[in-house]
Amino acid sequence: MKNGKIKIIVEPIGKRIFLNEPTGGLKAIIDAGLGIKSVCAGKGTCGKCRIVILNKEKKPASKQEQEILSPDEIDNGVRLACQQIFDRNLIIYIPSSSL
Repeated sequence: MKNGKIKIIVEPIGKRIFLNEPTGGLKAIIDAGLGIKSVCAGKGTCGKCRIVILNKEKKPASKQEQEILSPDEIDNGVRLACQQIFDRNLIIYIPSSSL
């Protein structure tokens, strides 16, 4: 899908994910063949699918993210992949603890 409208760059591996339409972050990552932890099956309760949004502009954290993540993590761009909608070009980092 290199012609997708939305491009997600996944660091530290430099993988590119191309999406034709807005897609849930967890689904996009899994569909791209990248393993990521998700004990709660995307319900936002386990906190295992942590990613870091590296873009300057970040969407506000969801209620589930605010309950699981510390204020410092949120300020530093940490989010739960299952709570994200990839609807614009992004650069994300998947920490080894989420793999």
